[in-house]
Amino acid sequence: MLLINCVSETRTQSFQLHSNAIKKCWKCNTEKSLEDYYKNKYKKDGLQDICKNCNRETCKNYNKKHPEKTKAKRQRVFNRNIQRTDEELSQRRPNKICNKCKTEKPTDEFYRCNSKTDGFQGYCKNCASQHNKSKFLKNKEKHYTYIKKWRKKNPLTVRAMKANRRSREMKAEGRFSKKTIQNLYVKQEGRCVCCGELLQGVFDVDHIVALSRGGSNFPENLQLLTPTCNKSKGAKTMSEYMQFKTGGIN
Repeated sequence: MLLINCVSETRTQSFQLHSNAIKKCWKCNTEKSLEDYYKNKYKKDGLQDICKNCNRETCKNYNKKHPEKTKAKRQRVFNRNIQRTDEELSQRRPNKICNKCKTEKPTDEFYRCNSKTDGFQGYCKNCASQHNKSKFLKNKEKHYTYIKKWRKKNPLTVRAMKANRRSREMKAEGRFSKKTIQNLYVKQEGRCVCCGELLQGVFDVDHIVALSRGGSNFPENLQLLTPTCNKSKGAKTMSEYMQFKTGGIN
């Protein structure tokens, strides 16, 4: 078995790895298998100098020490990924190794997670389902209580999640978030686009061009209406709806 000492004085040496090689983590000073190291294309051996456990611990300590920087970075990643379609993310990274079953699979077999750098969860769909199911069965009451409180605390996020799911089912492009709804509310000065009444926090998120008529789920195709106006508008375009209100069409 080839032993690779990854210390400062030997990092610049050129060497070739074998499948049965091990490597010494310079932080915990422990010899571990190459599978216990994250990849790093800028290193001679293509792997990071510290093992996965030490890497996670280092990141965890950094996040605690610099919460504002960590939050800003995560927000940048989220804002970038929220505007990308599933196809765009898959083109950027066609395959990914599941953190649980260690199997390389197409990214189509991973759920989306916009807070991740690549836009996908770490577990594949099968492993994620099994993990969530086992976790749920162990803590049913705690889970129900948490979900109920979270939904009540984040009504705009729940709306966005439901709308995004509906758009995926209808194979429409685009996604939006809680921030999108807040920006629309400010842009419309808290008033309905159709009737001009104050929304006062009670509104529906309407697609200007309905999804059933080929409209997208991007923020540019969204507006806030009163529930009455939204039901009356239905799948009509804005011009059709205005004609309908004046009695021009049925």
